[in-house]
Amino acid sequence: MATKSVEQLIVWQKGYEYVLNDTNYMNYTDYISYFNYFSGFNYIDYMDDMDYMDYIDYIHYMMTTLLK
Repeated sequence: MATKSVEQLIVWQKGYEYVLNDTNYMNYTDYISYFNYFSGFNYIDYMDDMDYMDYIDYIHYMMTTLLK
């Protein structure tokens, strides 16, 4: 995974920056799906429990941690 990690992180970071600039709900759900796909985890929608941006920051943190 080491070789692909950097590539995935770059793509993930671009996606993160994109979502930060567009809070459209479909983009949010697409981003969660994208995280699930690359991480192998299944994160459900926590919007009822967490602020939107807090959750985006949280999954970004999780993704960068996974790819180190």
